[in-house]
Amino acid sequence: MTGEITSISRPNWALSISNFLVDDRPAGFLLSLVAGFVDTSAFIILFGIFTAHVTGNIALAGASFVDEEEESTLTRLLMIPVFMLLVALTSLLAKYARRKQWPVFAVLLTAEAIALTIFLMVSASLSPALILDVQEEYIFPIGMSGVVAMAIQNTLMKEAKVFKSYIPTTVMTGNTTQLTIDLVQFIGAKLSSGNRQKKKPPSHGNALVVIFQSLLDLLVVA
Repeated sequence: MTGEITSISRPNWALSISNFLVDDRPAGFLLSLVAGFVDTSAFIILFGIFTAHVTGNIALAGASFVDEEEESTLTRLLMIPVFMLLVALTSLLAKYARRKQWPVFAVLLTAEAIALTIFLMVSASLSPALILDVQEEYIFPIGMSGVVAMAIQNTLMKEAKVFKSYIPTTVMTGNTTQLTIDLVQFIGAKLSSGNRQKKKPPSHGNALVVIFQSLLDLLVVA
């Protein structure tokens, strides 16, 4: 006997799951789901305050100002500096984590989870008082706790450095614009390649087939 010891390799499930979750598609989907739920639920509960898409509060504050609702205007405007302050603090936390050689994505994701837990607790305790009447003294702490969580998520997408490219997960306007541009470029490339292969220009019916096939191909690639 040579006394050799054979080691049996076991799959590291935790590592496999973590690698899957930090991939662009799963992570982007899950974080978009979180932001969409937080923004929608807060908008309904808080009578029209955005926690993820905070710039929308500027337009709503203008409308409240015209209606002479001073407290509502102030509450909406205060969400902007709160958001900016938390972005700055989260960025400093990311820099500190890098200096300590901690995983930035895990640190910021933990910070967001804590902030979301606080948002849940504050909302559950104060939101019943909003069922009968609009009370700004309850709306502000609920909205602020939601803005804190979404500010961390916005900064996480910039500071984590685990994604192949920056993916907006709290504002879908940029994603919709990019999708439209990609569709135009993809369909244009398909039509150009079809024209090069055939001397005869395609009819309208053939063009529609090419466009439909291009959309299917794009969905498969995505």
